[in-house]
Amino acid sequence: MLLVVFGAGASFDSASALRPDQTSATWRPPLANQLFELRRFGGYISQFPKCAPLITHLQSSEVNVERVLEKYQNEANGDPERLRQLAAVRFYLQTMLSELVVAWKGETSGVTNYKTLLDQIRHERKQDAKVCLATFNYDNLLEDALSVVNVRIGSMPDYVTGDYQIVKLHGSINWFHEVLNFHSVAGQHPTQTIAQLIETAPKLIFKGYQITPSVSLLQQSTNVALFPALSIPVENKPGYECPPEHIQVLEECLPQVSKILIIGWRAADEPFLKLMAEKMINADRMMVVSSNETKANEVVSRIRKAGVVAHQFLSAKGGFSQAILSGETEAFLKS
Repeated sequence: MLLVVFGAGASFDSASALRPDQTSATWRPPLANQLFELRRFGGYISQFPKCAPLITHLQSSEVNVERVLEKYQNEANGDPERLRQLAAVRFYLQTMLSELVVAWKGETSGVTNYKTLLDQIRHERKQDAKVCLATFNYDNLLEDALSVVNVRIGSMPDYVTGDYQIVKLHGSINWFHEVLNFHSVAGQHPTQTIAQLIETAPKLIFKGYQITPSVSLLQQSTNVALFPALSIPVENKPGYECPPEHIQVLEECLPQVSKILIIGWRAADEPFLKLMAEKMINADRMMVVSSNETKANEVVSRIRKAGVVAHQFLSAKGGFSQAILSGETEAFLKS
């Protein structure tokens, strides 16, 4: 069984015609340490003033966003205002990334490395073999590429019931929780609803998961109150925003995995590394694609240090685009 793990670097370098080492792109999906850049996203940040006190420590290009957000999340225990600030961060991420992804799809004319990779997987996949696609990304570039393998996502079960099983560990820009203990929002402007949801965040009670159009909640008029199903990404504590059934499918897949392809993931999520080390007992070959070979070697080192075992570890020479264009991913899938 093949497991593919995607991190922020996969979306950052998701268009071979707009490689980050060769050209700038207005709507390039950000890496984790770029999520709160004022230069690019200040207009979105200003729409959610409650998160402003947290932004100062999230702006530096050298910052470890997961570590800082974990600190804030730990502080939220017993601090209702911190909970409101983190709720505002979730609404900010959903708004900014929803609009950015639409623009990125336009900038790339819908041609992405995700689609090419899935076509390579389709071509090499044996009949009836299952493929597990695990992603830490909030965007829906992976879902957009699933048409290549004739997968359509119309409901939450669709993610995990076919030959291609998709597990979005940190949630998605088009996933939401219905808020149970909130007044009717019919006829109310979305901006007003969101402000009230942020203010009452410490007391909100959520119901399940649902999919809505991949647009900002600021642009959606709904009859019920919706809260973004996006986790605050942290390093050392489970921060998954994913239906339990999806996690169960992932856990059932891991013991069957023999080949692993990691693209743009820094291996900084301790719970997932632990899960891999415990469950992935039949791994044969693993290839890591990072921004360059040195970075890929560093990721391999972190994975091995976490106790993940495979017979062979490979490091790609360049990023997602280079690995696609050079044939590295294709050769790995064929082997």
